[in-house]
Amino acid sequence: MQLSQLQERVLESLADVHLQQHRYEQAILRYRRLLASQEPMEQVFPKLFRCYEALGDRQGIRKEFESLRERLRECLGVEPQDSTRALMESLFKSN
Repeated sequence: MQLSQLQERVLESLADVHLQQHRYEQAILRYRRLLASQEPMEQVFPKLFRCYEALGDRQGIRKEFESLRERLRECLGVEPQDSTRALMESLFKSN
């Protein structure tokens, strides 16, 4: 495992701990830092969406989804997975 991959795993694990301990702002900071450092990691976005949901921030959910969509198009030429889109929509409507 390369050092950058190890750093990414540690950063995601730290963000996950913050999420589990309901420290949503700290989790958001870590997830966003992780996402800024590489190609889009679509599997991280649902966790990020949940942080915004817990804070009651519907616009945060929408903003992060649009960021994901844009990055996926630019980097890979694809759209978000149906499951990611469905989660975003359900969280956006539930608040």
